Amino acid sequence: SNMKKFATTLFSLATILCSAQTVLTPGDIAILAFNGDDPDAISWVTLVDLAAGTQIKFTDNGWNGTALATNEGTLTWTASSAIPKGTVQALTISGLSLGTTGDQIFAYQGAATAPSFIFGLSTNNWVTGSISLTTSRRPATLIAGSSAIAFSTERDNGYYSTISNTGDKSTFLASICNVNMWTRSDTRYASFPAWTFTFNGPSPEPTANPT
Repeated sequence: SNMKKFATTLFSLATILCSAQTVLTPGDIAILAFNGDDPDAISWVTLVDLAAGTQIKFTDNGWNGTALATNEGTLTWTASSAIPKGTVQALTISGLSLGTTGDQIFAYQGAATAPSFIFGLSTNNWVTGSISLTTSRRPATLIAGSSAIAFSTERDNGYYSTISNTGDKSTFLASICNVNMWTRSDTRYASFPAWTFTFNGPSPEPTANPT
């Protein structure tokens, strides 16, 4: 019947839409800036191409070594269209509030009960014991210096200070995850830099046009 055909088409469409999401691994995105003084703000860059519909969750819940805390907030960002690597995104913050005595920001995919971490930033040093509202452990899947960064002195606001970036993904990550490459302050930044990320590498093959 037409109804059955319609239902099958809808199901196929839903399957395509669900499978379009880009599954991300540690270091596929990187946080470039944060304002913990209100109004809160976060900027980040994608270092891989993102398909439309890709979802990334951002939370300031700490990680205790086996689970995310549940006493802070989480927001879900969804790519409304395909996004090329090197694109910087400014997050409109709702649902999470960055603390001014220390906090962390984790980007992950999947359920909060089984997060697949992509990037982590802490405004305090990572801890190895119990966590608090202002501290977190570093998830084992996130590597300090390539997919995680932590600062030894707390500042409420900060941004990655290299504006023009050329290189490959690992070069970008090593630079972004280096505390010496950041500018930080307890005074809120009215705006963040207009970063650019240009990927080195072979020129793409010309696309053959059908005749």
